[in-house]
Amino acid sequence: MRPLSRVTTCIACGAPRVFPLDWADRRHGWWWVRVRCGECGMARQLVVDDAEARRFDMDLEDAAEEIAEALWAFERECMLAEARCWAKALALDLVDARDFAPRRR
Repeated sequence: MRPLSRVTTCIACGAPRVFPLDWADRRHGWWWVRVRCGECGMARQLVVDDAEARRFDMDLEDAAEEIAEALWAFERECMLAEARCWAKALALDLVDARDFAPRRR
């Protein structure tokens, strides 16, 4: 695993959960970035060069992939739990076609 960008790590609590709030190209290979820590909430502004900005961008992409994978695993577990409930209800004959008929008012 490659080292994280210095921007990614919070200077207050050390958590690798810093995300950008705002940024601007300052020209000549430098970027102004305002970031906030998702762990402790500390915000700060800094100026970074293109290389550091690219590393930070890669860190954010990696974190987004990690979140997407965790979300998929969570959704899968929820779907499996729901499927188990339906299977149990069907096995106990608690559900039949009338449960899905349109309701009349």
